[in-house]
Amino acid sequence: MLLHVSRTAQTTGRHAAAHGFSQRGGDAPPYASEWLQTVAEHSHRTAVIGYVLAKKTGADAARTVMLCLFHDLPEARTGDFNYVNRLYDTSRERDALEDAVEGTGLEEDIMSIWDEHACRTTPESLLAHDADQLDLILNLKRESDLGNRYADKWLKSAVERLRTDIAKELAQTILKTDHTPRW
Repeated sequence: MLLHVSRTAQTTGRHAAAHGFSQRGGDAPPYASEWLQTVAEHSHRTAVIGYVLAKKTGADAARTVMLCLFHDLPEARTGDFNYVNRLYDTSRERDALEDAVEGTGLEEDIMSIWDEHACRTTPESLLAHDADQLDLILNLKRESDLGNRYADKWLKSAVERLRTDIAKELAQTILKTDHTPRW
């Protein structure tokens, strides 16, 4: 069953519905397909960001990475409930994750990881939360640089959700940096 969830995470488009282009006022821009992420891609990027944040702050890097890896696994079953969706509907993410891991022998470990992330009371869970937001901020910054006129508004709200000083500092650097000079 966990293999099934893993395969679903690899193929489930996360941001297509999460940050739906229809909410931005029409068809997806030509570069939109570059932004669509699977849950697996997003979780990997979030884990790398979380590792860096943890190493920079002295938090438990392994625990932070685990929180990042599993934080959105329920979305492989529920889809991504964005902030507009949550105004009108609910998602039973914990139930979805329990169903996904049932019978794997990993239930206690994975549910403990997910619960810690959801409570956001440990330094590692706060860093994992911020790593998730920083991945979104990186994606939105790219869209902004490519001309998406709505991205700046979304960037502002994503930055406001950051909780740790290191993530807030990193976000300011991201906002000042052109995303294109990678080569």
